[in-house]
Amino acid sequence: MMHGPYPTEDGGQLVLFECVDLHWSLFPNFPLPGDVRWTLPDTQFPVANLAIALVLRDVNITSDRFGTLYIDPLGPEKVISASLLTRGKDAYVDEGLSQIPLGEARSLRRLCDEIQEFMFLQIACWDLRQRMAAGVFQEHMYLLRMISAAGCSRDEILAEQQHILATSEPITRRYFESILARSTEQLPFYQKLGAFVAGTVPQLFTPLSHVAKCPEETTR
Repeated sequence: MMHGPYPTEDGGQLVLFECVDLHWSLFPNFPLPGDVRWTLPDTQFPVANLAIALVLRDVNITSDRFGTLYIDPLGPEKVISASLLTRGKDAYVDEGLSQIPLGEARSLRRLCDEIQEFMFLQIACWDLRQRMAAGVFQEHMYLLRMISAAGCSRDEILAEQQHILATSEPITRRYFESILARSTEQLPFYQKLGAFVAGTVPQLFTPLSHVAKCPEETTR
């Protein structure tokens, strides 16, 4: 997630890059087809979330519909100040906001590359069905993050994960194979994307101004 830009008193612009789910402690619980399981690296990332805060000057910052920030130009000479912030080592336990020394940024980046390589090499050994299932189960993690933010304990979150897996299993079993069998060209989003690229529809997304108003709004 990206946030900003926010103007500062000294004429700079504050932007935040928020990185979450840097630990995947619940991934090995995914019941993937063929009895495969996620394996976590021996050396995990030292924190479960990270916010990169930058105060920039003399840059142009724009955003697209998805909230991605584009900074032009971006270089060390444009950075007034920076900090690395985290809320702890467990993605589901808020340990309070703390700061990581900037001197650790380079070693953290190297470790990120090593962990990403370790995880992607596992996916490379899976078939399409296993990869798709991993994506389905990863979507469930959003619900766990919500109840974590609401203050649920880790034991409650673990129990809820098992409940979600059990509850969604009949739905997944009913639709998984038919969705898996569809080609890219049959997926509604890519059909719309193809039409947009071909120029047969004016926009890829419906502008918010075209969304129907609620009934109570129309009577005001």
